[in-house]
Amino acid sequence: MSASLSIGAGPGAGSARAGWLRTRLLSFAVLVAITCISTRHLTAQTGGQGAITGTVQDSTGAVVPNATVTAHNDQTGVDVTRTSSSAGLYEISPLNVGTYTVKASAAGFQQFQQQQIVINQGQTFGLNIALKVGNANETVTVSSAPPQLDTADATLGGTLSSDEFLNLPLMVAGNQQRDITSFSNLLPGAQPGSRSSLFSGTANRVQEVYLDGIPLTTISQIGDNRPIFNLVPAEGIGQLGATTSGASVEYQGAGSVNYTLKSGGNGYHGSVADFVRNTIFDTWGFTAPAATVPRVVNGIVTPVPAGKPIDHQNELSVSAGGPIIIPHVYDGRNKLFVFGAYDRVHTRSAPAYTSGTVPTLLMRQGNFSELLTGNNSSGVNYPIYDPLSAVCTGALCTRSQFKGAFNGVPTNNVIPAAEISPIAKTMQSFLPPPINSSIQNNYIGGSPTGYDNWLYSVRIDYTVSPKQTIAAAVTGGNRTAFPWTSNSVSSVPSTILPLPYIGTTYTTVAGHWADLSDTYTFTPHVVNQFKYGFSNFGGPPARNVTQNVSAYEAVNLG
Repeated sequence: MSASLSIGAGPGAGSARAGWLRTRLLSFAVLVAITCISTRHLTAQTGGQGAITGTVQDSTGAVVPNATVTAHNDQTGVDVTRTSSSAGLYEISPLNVGTYTVKASAAGFQQFQQQQIVINQGQTFGLNIALKVGNANETVTVSSAPPQLDTADATLGGTLSSDEFLNLPLMVAGNQQRDITSFSNLLPGAQPGSRSSLFSGTANRVQEVYLDGIPLTTISQIGDNRPIFNLVPAEGIGQLGATTSGASVEYQGAGSVNYTLKSGGNGYHGSVADFVRNTIFDTWGFTAPAATVPRVVNGIVTPVPAGKPIDHQNELSVSAGGPIIIPHVYDGRNKLFVFGAYDRVHTRSAPAYTSGTVPTLLMRQGNFSELLTGNNSSGVNYPIYDPLSAVCTGALCTRSQFKGAFNGVPTNNVIPAAEISPIAKTMQSFLPPPINSSIQNNYIGGSPTGYDNWLYSVRIDYTVSPKQTIAAAVTGGNRTAFPWTSNSVSSVPSTILPLPYIGTTYTTVAGHWADLSDTYTFTPHVVNQFKYGFSNFGGPPARNVTQNVSAYEAVNLG
């Protein structure tokens, strides 16, 4: 039996969180006490890891009590040993994801050995062992992998290992790093959702996302893949799995996706990769050589060859793992392992240039005579009236058209300089110049886009003794958009003007995750697992793009 405690820290915790935490700790203490006195055989509780369970029998079908059953991790060399009960039942849990060899022995019987048992996250693998009467020094070895049919667990779902999803085409999400979270949609019973996979036709935000068997739910989010995508490198994930239905009571949510951090082993292994996309590698396509864009040539908007738009993506990935060895001091093989991964992303894309309209140079001086008939090629006629000139006779009011001096001559639609607000003059002084003499579609603009992101993860596994194992992990990441968070706001879609006319912000999406687990075997039938998780996801407060820029501050606007 295993016990787990999962604590998520998020924004807005307050005093209510302290009371909640005290209640959880008390419940955990009671659960540990129950665990320590329990000797009944229970369904395996894996805490996001795996388990092997079954019965030990002789060739006649009679149960074999007190048989020693050992699961040997082929990658780490760590052994986990249990003893069969008086009913011949055994259960080995929790087990890290990996490939195992199971050995069984009992007095008066030949030893049994089953190789190639692959344990996935959240899986309870059924293995019934048949011992033959004979010399204990003789071993019956089954080298072929056992059948994949799961006879010990009715849970529906599936898993993908890193060997599988890292060799598949990986989606680059929104000009950022590679995204493995979408692969859960390929598992049985899963459908794409707004953030994470959905199951059995349920709505968004009712499913659960786990990391190392601990839920990522906080006070402000549930069923969200972003703490994985933004905080854990792709190479740091060892396995992802989905539970569609039939989950144990230790899991929450209407279906769930669990991500397991990769562990080190007795052999050193790792990778260094640089994923590059650059304009010089891009194909022209069939019609691209003939494509044009408007450019100002000698004051005239002229179509010129578009060329290849800038599209630069660079993702550097480094990962390594193995035993921790200090020469002549400590040899961590079969005991102490580490695996770490780091990901750095730099992307830039060319602006999506769009035409728009800005005031002409005369308009910026208060001269709107270009809006009158005969003064423009657009055929418009917009007289501008002085609101201070209104004269009312009964219910009828009339106003006079602005008539100010232009080149010393009184001219209609010209606002006198004395009536122009100095604040308005300063606010419009940042406008870019028009590219032609038209009063419409006289400007072309746009902003580049890109990201500068980094992510890391580290996991350490330590076998303290045959009875105790400890695992600790920490991940983190930052996502920074370039040059700002967005080029548009809901009220001004597709803004093409430069600062300070863009209503957007500078934001950094950041966070960290840490978890600790301690598994202790009190007796062959009483095992306790303590798990603690801490999640911090969000980032510093958003900052307006014009904040702390003196030229844009109200006190300097006239």
